[in-house]
Amino acid sequence: MTLPVKEIIPREIPADIIPTLNAFSDLLNEFVNFGSHVIDWDKSPVTNGPENIAPTMLFRHFLDLIDSISILSRNSCGDTSKLLVRGALETFFGIQYLFDGNTHDKAMAFLYVETLNEIKTLKKMNSATPEGQAFKKILDDEKMLSGYSINPAIILHKAIQDKEKVLLLPEFSNAHNEFLQLKSNKVKNPIWYRFFNGPQNIRELAIHLRQQTMYELLYRKWSGAVHGSDIFLGKVTSDQAGGVEIVQLRYIKDVQEIVKYSLSLCIKVFQVYIDNRIPTRKSDFVNWYATIRDQYLLFNTKELIQVL
Repeated sequence: MTLPVKEIIPREIPADIIPTLNAFSDLLNEFVNFGSHVIDWDKSPVTNGPENIAPTMLFRHFLDLIDSISILSRNSCGDTSKLLVRGALETFFGIQYLFDGNTHDKAMAFLYVETLNEIKTLKKMNSATPEGQAFKKILDDEKMLSGYSINPAIILHKAIQDKEKVLLLPEFSNAHNEFLQLKSNKVKNPIWYRFFNGPQNIRELAIHLRQQTMYELLYRKWSGAVHGSDIFLGKVTSDQAGGVEIVQLRYIKDVQEIVKYSLSLCIKVFQVYIDNRIPTRKSDFVNWYATIRDQYLLFNTKELIQVL
């Protein structure tokens, strides 16, 4: 087994830091645990139609991201957690927008776009489609996946047909007509929140939701971490001799900031979701919040980790 260069990847966390990191992770876990009850409470919605898929799956995805941040924060992984916080913010925007009027049509637009994406993937895997042939050529030219083969048409043709039929069902009629309208305006791959005269991009979505501050702090600020372009900021320092030092992996500096934002997003998501899906559980949320309020405020107001 290869041993790490400890100055680059110190896997042993200083003993005095471990309790703080554990406390961060434990509170994030508590939020995820409460979120699991929210999903359980929402098992019997007012309607039983496909419009329930969007809010449920967006909420589940949000919990999945927060749960992963909990694991990373316990292990002092600050930089990589930024990718997940950014994703959690975008998911929060989606949940808030979904409940910001015209919820049924927005939910069906979400499912319509997801189904379209599934069809596109299936066509790429189908050797009888132009998409499948083009994808096969890419695989052959790049020689990346030796032995990979496109599925025979007989396997995927019916699956594609079935999903295309779904999009023509009456409950999708509004979303389908809106998609055709966007397509006629040369919008190739519209995201679901663009349907029905919605925002054209994530920035416009944030402005519409009056969440531009969160967008600037978390989405724009940490965009470099997502796109691989933020390779210097916060990762290079000067030593006493005037030389340059590269900051170690698993750098603890931003962990508390990430935890603070993650917890704040959880509060916002829980409030919006419960208010709109299971309002009878508002008192349960208030009572639960009272049990974690002091620790939540402590993490938001006191600097528990100091990096010189």
